[in-house]
Amino acid sequence: MRRLIYFEGKKHFMTKPMLVLIFIFLLANAIKIHSVYKEQSPFEKLSDPCFKEVYQELYSKYKGELTKEKVNGIMDLYTPLKEKVREGTYSKEREKGSMTYNTHSDCLLLDWCFISNIKYETGYKDYADSIVKNAVSNIKFYNKHKNGYEARKDYKIAKAFLNRRLPHFYNTDGFRSLMYYDFSTFIILLLCLYGCSSVFMKEKETEMNLLLETSVKGRKETLTAKVITSILFFVFLCLLFSIEDYLVFYWNFENMDACFEPIYMLEAFRDTLFRTNLLTTYLLMVCSKMLGVCAIGMLFLIVSMYGKNAWMVILENLCILAGLLVIYQKFSETFVLVNPVALLYSREIFMNSNFINCFGMPIMDWVFVYGFTSMLLLVSFFVLKRGWQKG
Repeated sequence: MRRLIYFEGKKHFMTKPMLVLIFIFLLANAIKIHSVYKEQSPFEKLSDPCFKEVYQELYSKYKGELTKEKVNGIMDLYTPLKEKVREGTYSKEREKGSMTYNTHSDCLLLDWCFISNIKYETGYKDYADSIVKNAVSNIKFYNKHKNGYEARKDYKIAKAFLNRRLPHFYNTDGFRSLMYYDFSTFIILLLCLYGCSSVFMKEKETEMNLLLETSVKGRKETLTAKVITSILFFVFLCLLFSIEDYLVFYWNFENMDACFEPIYMLEAFRDTLFRTNLLTTYLLMVCSKMLGVCAIGMLFLIVSMYGKNAWMVILENLCILAGLLVIYQKFSETFVLVNPVALLYSREIFMNSNFINCFGMPIMDWVFVYGFTSMLLLVSFFVLKRGWQKG
């Protein structure tokens, strides 16, 4: 079986055109990430290199544990600058004694890189405590009115937000951009689509499928090898581009210091019920992407099995992919549970706290998304098996 898997992989996925495409897309992905950095980094908007130098000096001083001394220190630096900007009593020319260029640029630097994040992190404890307080109040109310489902739901919310704190300050720009980066996902889908188009078509076009009945391995083992090889290819692409995404974002933003901080350190994830750190959350998102890509890839394989020629297979798979993406974008709330595309953009799963009433038990919606996608994988395999047996 191992030799058969290697043979199928070499025949369909380790071809020279595929390797060239992967290299080109890796390069294009790195260029795209750099363009994202240039769009989102405040230092790219400021031509003077001293801004970055001043930031790095301040960041090394204030990063780490967020003590009262650090908070008071940065606010003592920021408050008089903000007052001058508000009153307009500052020079628009270069000011002597300014950290960067003048009072206004100093204020912008502190605001963009420090103040907004520190305000969010110091205020998050009160925000989380208020959610726990409201949830406990709701539990008492729903228990009084014998609404078990709502009481259990609020209990899960209270448990998730209990004792939440953000005791550290780190730069999260790199992780924020990484979590919202989707270009590599689209590349993976295109490579899967191209690779899958030939998995069953090569035998049909060369009429080698007629000889499989008389081969030593037989049709059953050949099908298993094709499916395993395809899934390994999907997983390989997800790992390859996910590693590249992380490394190139790290190289551009120059740090990922916040990797072991909780996911709700990103303000967009402040309402998440997950308590994982940023790095673990990213790894979970990569695993989710693998499952989603495998499910969509199996659909591509089914089309390849029943297709008449490779170009028609590619066109039909493009239509399927476009349809899934449009349904997800236009009807995300309606069909999110039964669309594997939801796992490709799984940050939405981690950001939101949506429950589904399952026989009176509050179950997170991501459980159903993972469950349906796993079932889709199994059903796709049986469809392939049935079609392969018919020849």
